[in-house]
Amino acid sequence: MSRSLPLAALRAASSAIIALIAMMSASVAVAQDRTAAKQCGDLSLPPKTVAAACRKVADDAKQPVGERAAAAFRAGAAYLKLKSYALAEDSYSAAIKLDAKLADAYAGRASAREELKKTAEAEADHNMAVSLKPTDARTIYNRGVFYFRSDKEKQARNDFYKAIELDPKAGWPRVYLGAIDDLKGKDDLALGEYEAAFRLDPSILSQFQLSLESQGYKAGVPGKYTDEMRKSLIECMKKNCVIGKRSDRKKK
Repeated sequence: MSRSLPLAALRAASSAIIALIAMMSASVAVAQDRTAAKQCGDLSLPPKTVAAACRKVADDAKQPVGERAAAAFRAGAAYLKLKSYALAEDSYSAAIKLDAKLADAYAGRASAREELKKTAEAEADHNMAVSLKPTDARTIYNRGVFYFRSDKEKQARNDFYKAIELDPKAGWPRVYLGAIDDLKGKDDLALGEYEAAFRLDPSILSQFQLSLESQGYKAGVPGKYTDEMRKSLIECMKKNCVIGKRSDRKKK
């Protein structure tokens, strides 16, 4: 008597096994998708983990477009932290492809492209970001920093003045205005801008103190702008040693 199963029974069993495997694979995929989504939104995780998870979400065509664009943007930010500028540029480009009006993605890609020495493309991205958010002080300030680094003084000043107009309590635009004057040897004007920044943002004062101390100057009492610190700052500026110090930048 034959012990073999009928052909129909074998086919049925095979189909059931295939269906079971498919269901198991789908369950695993759903679990992986949920894990990626959770990791993408958890900025307490290492940037490398966040970047990989966010790109997984961004590249998943089954996800809503808005969520994919946001995930691609977060991936770009994580790659910037890792100094993986080419990957950051690619992620921001993915975000822009999904949402062409995502101003912050243009600003982020501009930062990545500046590091990649793609200066013209970086400027175009900054301009696009500003055109999408024309009254956002931070977006305009970011472009001003780009112009400052590109030695475009007039454009940088205009952006810093505009940023201050939009946000009178902003301290960093004043720091860069001071740096422009500092680099041109206009120390009195520079000192006035620095001191205005100190009054507006105590964290700027602390950063200046750390910078002075690291270069051998007395910074006075931590967190306070003392006469001792002012004296050190004036002496330091004469040597172009605080803000805007780069090997290719010299006081005029």
